[in-house]
Amino acid sequence: LDTEPIRRAPPLFEAINKNGLVLFLIANVATGLVNLTVSTMYTADGPAMLILSAYSLALCGIAWVTKGRRLLRL
Repeated sequence: LDTEPIRRAPPLFEAINKNGLVLFLIANVATGLVNLTVSTMYTADGPAMLILSAYSLALCGIAWVTKGRRLLRL
């Protein structure tokens, strides 16, 4: 019996996929807030990387915290 193993996505990917639309909307609002508060064209590399890292960590954190429930049903 030649069966393929069940392949699953990493847990963070599954968490993001569960609430993809909500996370997309949150990411768009967060991008707007960053662009309004920081002069992104003139930010040095170090602070820019810190902002990007914090942004990514926050979005992944929101996805991880909400992984057990669906925030929006369409």
